[in-house]
Amino acid sequence: MIINLIANNDLDSCYAALRTDKELEMAEHELYSIIGQLEDSLKACIEENYSKYTSRAIRIAYIQGWKDFYELCLKLKDDTESILESLNV
Repeated sequence: MIINLIANNDLDSCYAALRTDKELEMAEHELYSIIGQLEDSLKACIEENYSKYTSRAIRIAYIQGWKDFYELCLKLKDDTESILESLNV
């Protein structure tokens, strides 16, 4: 099923964009500066949990984007007048 393929490969698509974002790069540098001050066992625990949290957030946002796109496509099947009326234009 196409949704399984998308869900299984969603992070690959996101990582390319994430790697080029300067703000994320600075935030990552700051995070690892702070983590670097901790003992190794705590450092590993925080890093693992942060990675799980971030990965899950990316997946949720990605799937929500697909849902929003799908709903938009359904709405755009309506006639133009109905779309304009629903937008109060």
